[in-house]
Amino acid sequence: MNTAVKLPATRWGAFFSHLLLSLGLLVALSAFIAFVMFPGALLSTAGGIEGIKIIAGVDMVLGPLLTLVIYNRAKPINQLLRDLTIIGVIQFTALSAGMYLVHTSRPAAVTYAFDQFYTTKAGEFDADDSVRPNELNWFRPAYFNVQLPSDNDEARMLMVEFEFSGPSPRLNTDLYEPLHRELAPLAQQLRLSLTTEETIDQECIVRTLVSAFDTVDVCFNPLTMRFSKHQASEN
Repeated sequence: MNTAVKLPATRWGAFFSHLLLSLGLLVALSAFIAFVMFPGALLSTAGGIEGIKIIAGVDMVLGPLLTLVIYNRAKPINQLLRDLTIIGVIQFTALSAGMYLVHTSRPAAVTYAFDQFYTTKAGEFDADDSVRPNELNWFRPAYFNVQLPSDNDEARMLMVEFEFSGPSPRLNTDLYEPLHRELAPLAQQLRLSLTTEETIDQECIVRTLVSAFDTVDVCFNPLTMRFSKHQASEN
């Protein structure tokens, strides 16, 4: 019985075959990063694009290039399969390291304080388990409100205290409470008046989003807990 393994005849054939497989893997991982770990505007404002670039560099460059360099159809089949297995292990290890880096850099928590949203990386909670909220999801961001005094003057004094003596309000998990999905209780958390123009469109509460990568105005949809880029209207 002929059990010969069918492999590309040339190194370029092997390179493009590996490149095609890597492209499929990249699409799957990019979709997971974009729709689960960095949903909505978080993809471009909280480091999701940078994460995809890291994965693309490892997936699309490292593996296929190693195949191009090492592949030689004249080698004995067992040796060639061994070489391809080693390349696969190297690529998988590098991809795992890249995904771990993206995972620790993802916005594990999005907190609302002082009229702004703040993102906090998973790695910042991992560094101190004592401040890690129980509500954190393994992959998706969790959304919290930082409970502040109802009196505006007291809230401002607390803001100054956070600014100079810390910890940052986004890391003060003792004050965390999950954001409501219904407009009325959410309006109380965000200190909105239900009669103001900004809450007429319940799918777009305009606020500033602050992350380690960018500070931008966004639309926050309380029904889906997602951010989108805010386009200012032109009069």
